[in-house]
Amino acid sequence: MTGALHLPSSLPVGVVVRDTELRCTWVNDTQGLMDGIPLEQRLGRTLTQAAPGTAAETLETAMRQVLQSGVPAINREYRAFLPTHARREPALAASIG
Repeated sequence: MTGALHLPSSLPVGVVVRDTELRCTWVNDTQGLMDGIPLEQRLGRTLTQAAPGTAAETLETAMRQVLQSGVPAINREYRAFLPTHARREPALAASIG
């Protein structure tokens, strides 16, 4: 068995897989619908490259802390990265582990 990830893209929760440099290597369809970051803008990039701003910086800081400590971060709340003209700005939660 190889180390390849085999997750269905239509899971009912958003899933993003990142490498140790925090670049997005895989994302399911649900996540893109939830946070508004297009696939072509996301793949191969860090969150702050794909969606610059304070929320992305905060999540990346949490990701780096998890990488350094090995302790997961559960249910970190953040706002979706939808375009500024969007009528809604849903709150989401991220678990990093």
